[in-house]
Amino acid sequence: MLLGAAPLFPFVAAPVQAWWPTGGLALGMGVLVGLEAALLSALLYRVEDAFHRLPVHWMWWPALGGIVVGIGGSIDARVLGVLFKHPSTARRIIGGAGHLGTAGREGDRVA
Repeated sequence: MLLGAAPLFPFVAAPVQAWWPTGGLALGMGVLVGLEAALLSALLYRVEDAFHRLPVHWMWWPALGGIVVGIGGSIDARVLGVLFKHPSTARRIIGGAGHLGTAGREGDRVA
């Protein structure tokens, strides 16, 4: 035998617990998250309808959305993702002093 007679992944049995406390918590969380998803969908449709009422051509919609995202990113850069894990990195890129290809790598000096 190459690995021996013992189990490869030993398992110690845990005591069986009642399912209803965990199941009730999961049910409650599922309902809460489902309601939040419905609210988010309704808000998304409202934003889309607001874009349709804008007095500008539809090709400007991405630019307007980018301005809103940029304002949000200047308030809290962490919402923009992993690239902007340090606020000064975001300021460096938004300010034009950084390069997008190197701004988020480990070991880069952040001014």
